[in-house]
Amino acid sequence: MRTARLSSIAAAAALALVAGVSTAAAAPVAPAAGGGTVKTVLSEFRVVTAVKSIKAGKVTFAIRNSGKLVHELVVVKTNLAPAKLKKANGRADESRSVGEIGDVLAGKSGKLTLTLKPGKYVLLCNLPGHFAAGQWSAFTVK
Repeated sequence: MRTARLSSIAAAAALALVAGVSTAAAAPVAPAAGGGTVKTVLSEFRVVTAVKSIKAGKVTFAIRNSGKLVHELVVVKTNLAPAKLKKANGRADESRSVGEIGDVLAGKSGKLTLTLKPGKYVLLCNLPGHFAAGQWSAFTVK
C-alpha cells in the first residue's frame, strides 16, 4: 500500500511539472527592451559615443565634458548629412531637435534622457563655431 501511495504522489508531481512547463511555454514572450545608456564624451571639437547605434526606446546620454570649454549636446533627427544642417555663422539648424542638454562645463558631467524612434540622428554641439569645427557625430536608432 505504501508503494501505491508513493506512485500516486510521484504521478501527481510529474503531472504538475508537465502542467507548469506547458503553462510557461504558452505564456507570451515580452518584446526585447529598447533604449539604454550611451556614454558620450564632448571635447574640442568632437562628440564621441561608446556606440554608434542603439535600439529605439528610452535612451540616456551619459555625457562627460573632457574639454576645456563649455559644450552642449543637441540631438537632431534627420536624414541629412551633418554638413547640410549648417546655417550662417557656423551653427546647425536645430529645427528637428528632439532634445538637448546645454552648457556642460569643462570637467563636468550630465545626463540627457529621450525617447527616440528609429531613424538617423546627428549629435552636435551648437555653441558658436563648435559645429562648424566638426563637433558632431552621426548616430542611428534601430
